[in-house]
Amino acid sequence: MPDVPWKQTASRKAFRLIDPSPDDIDFDIDIAGALSRLARFTGDIRGGAYSVAQHCVMGADILARETGDDDIAAAFLLHDAHEGPIGDIATPAQNAINWYIQVILDEFGLTELICRNIPAISGPRLFKYALKRLKGSLDGAIYAAAGIPWPLPAGVAATVREMDLRMLAAEVDAFMGGEVAPWGGLVEIRKTCEIPDLRPEGIWSAKHAEQRFQAALRRYLPGRFPYPAISPKD
Repeated sequence: MPDVPWKQTASRKAFRLIDPSPDDIDFDIDIAGALSRLARFTGDIRGGAYSVAQHCVMGADILARETGDDDIAAAFLLHDAHEGPIGDIATPAQNAINWYIQVILDEFGLTELICRNIPAISGPRLFKYALKRLKGSLDGAIYAAAGIPWPLPAGVAATVREMDLRMLAAEVDAFMGGEVAPWGGLVEIRKTCEIPDLRPEGIWSAKHAEQRFQAALRRYLPGRFPYPAISPKD
């Protein structure tokens, strides 16, 4: 391996985290498998581990019903696929890391220098800026491997972002008993959009979530996945 960060995957690849190749993306084992075992909300749900895979599949299915557009559903299905290689770094954790970066920059007297010369990360938002770059690189490889243009068209990207917020509000309602304090973005999305009821679905097992994600790949991207899924073992 070149001297870049990499990780070993379930499909036994040495996967480059910097500038990965679409040829290295394994959807059935590495993406579906990892997302099915990766808990949203850092596992802070008393009813069980609600997986990123379930979030992606349910949101994609809702968009498919509402829009009749499999391309939009596929875009949502894969919008968090980059978390397969790097995990789900929850937004509160991102904010906490940025908070400490600000403290460190203040301690070394660098805040004014950065705000004046690098306004894109002023505040600073250095960690979120770097994480966005990392996710974007992974997304480029993942969407290319799926045969989906990247970056997503502006309208599709906006629909995916809105659905992500709708799902977040629905998940908080169904699995966390509602907000205990204001969550950024949820106040407005509740005013402007219908929030789906996820309670009938409950929380899927990891095996079920993996199988449902694999099935959704074939439902929304049949040309890319014409072969049967690799069944997860118990």
